[in-house]
Amino acid sequence: MAKPSALQRNRLLELSPSELVFGAVRLHTPYVQTLRITNPLPAPVEFTIRPTASDRWEVSPSRAHLSPGASVDVQVLLRLTRPPPPPRSLSLIHISEPTRRTP
Repeated sequence: MAKPSALQRNRLLELSPSELVFGAVRLHTPYVQTLRITNPLPAPVEFTIRPTASDRWEVSPSRAHLSPGASVDVQVLLRLTRPPPPPRSLSLIHISEPTRRTP
């Protein structure tokens, strides 16, 4: 079995899948995908997801507390109400750094 890379060892959260692809979408049609977020750390973490374009993206739940080894399924909804602007950034959803809870 291969050893995890330094990047994998330093991950605060695991995302599955690592990328959501919605493909061709139509205006006014909702598209939903599920993102599983897992806490691989030996300590609990909290996270918050803030869409960068809240008029197009909805995330539920947008925040959660995860015990060590726990996972949560997050629904990511895309609904375009007008044609999207030209691409400026690859980041459509920002996940803030988790904070560790102290007992």
